Amino acid sequence: MMKGKSFAVLFAVLVVLQGCDFLRSLAGRPTSAELRALRADAEADSLRAAASDSLLEALSASTAPEAAYFVVAGCFRVPANAEVYAERYRSWGYETCIVDRGGFQVVGLCPTGDISEAYRKLYELKALGVCPQDSWVMENI
Repeated sequence: MMKGKSFAVLFAVLVVLQGCDFLRSLAGRPTSAELRALRADAEADSLRAAASDSLLEALSASTAPEAAYFVVAGCFRVPANAEVYAERYRSWGYETCIVDRGGFQVVGLCPTGDISEAYRKLYELKALGVCPQDSWVMENI
């Protein structure tokens, strides 16, 4: 009987000195320090995602053309997809822009201030097979 009481007293002392973390570790659950680290990681991921979204918005805003017209190569709901598509055309040497239109990211090629130049580029790009056949000239208003 004395062993049982000694064990109970020793267990109670360990719980008091160690706190709930002792019981959590016995049960295989995360301790408070591990939970704090997980929370900090989740907050850091959330901040990284917010910074990434802000960067994409800033990039989209900065790539909006000053020109009045451009050839539309594609429209995307997800800004990252528009950026990947625009980067492909940039790697081919074409001037690109991304403009937000009603929640869609429009990828434009060859921005210009002259509408006749924009149509000339449209026909040229279609003939070369560089842009989709359903591309069109859009006015940047």
